[in-house]
Amino acid sequence: MMVNNDINIVKNVDFVLKLIDDYDLSKPKGKLVFVLNDRVVIPIVKNSGTYIFVNLELNSQVNILYIKSDYYFSREIIISLNFNALFDMSVLKLKPKYIYPYFKKGTIIKFTTFNKHKETVASSICSYIDDKNNYDARIIDNVNGKFLIKGAYEEYLFGNKYITQKEKLIESNVISLYEKGIYIISTADSKLLDIGDKLYNATFTTTDENGNGVVYFNNFIKNKININIVLKSFDLIKEVSMQIEENKIYNLGSLYF
Repeated sequence: MMVNNDINIVKNVDFVLKLIDDYDLSKPKGKLVFVLNDRVVIPIVKNSGTYIFVNLELNSQVNILYIKSDYYFSREIIISLNFNALFDMSVLKLKPKYIYPYFKKGTIIKFTTFNKHKETVASSICSYIDDKNNYDARIIDNVNGKFLIKGAYEEYLFGNKYITQKEKLIESNVISLYEKGIYIISTADSKLLDIGDKLYNATFTTTDENGNGVVYFNNFIKNKININIVLKSFDLIKEVSMQIEENKIYNLGSLYF
């Protein structure tokens, strides 16, 4: 059993969290705000990207820690009363927003979405995240999922469960994601995910509160690939087909439903 070396000189530890930047797999950039039971909590931050929370005053019910940032979409995680800080560590990937400082190494596609009235189209996460009365945990959970299988034993969040490369996703789950206004990019040149009886490779993302969206690829199978961008917002659909090259930035400008 592995011991968390980061906490060996810290007392009264309630929770240990490792956060990873989904774009470059480094520690998070910019300022992060942590909220637990309607109050801001300040962790001890280690250079490794580990966050140590002490004296949290956890209640006997559900304790949900919210992670907010200007650069990343918000995340949440449940803190278990049975958490053993000496041996346990929770790991979360943070998905960058449009305004994240993307560096040039990597392929980036940016766009802004509008409806027929020239109003920006924001994803559900943006309208729900700051509205406690209308909060929907399932929407928050789903829109932060990203699938890009790199190794046989890596796990990726899908809905409210983790999957591995060997597991299958069912068609109904994908449809439910579409219905929540998720924006999807699918590549045509590789096969990574087995959904039902058809192969499908996709990266899921969302727009921010200003209707801005961004997707990124850090590893290509080929120097050039053909992709299909499928934007879905309830019953509205917009599709764009294009060829992209590795390590280039593309700005599609305004996309209208």
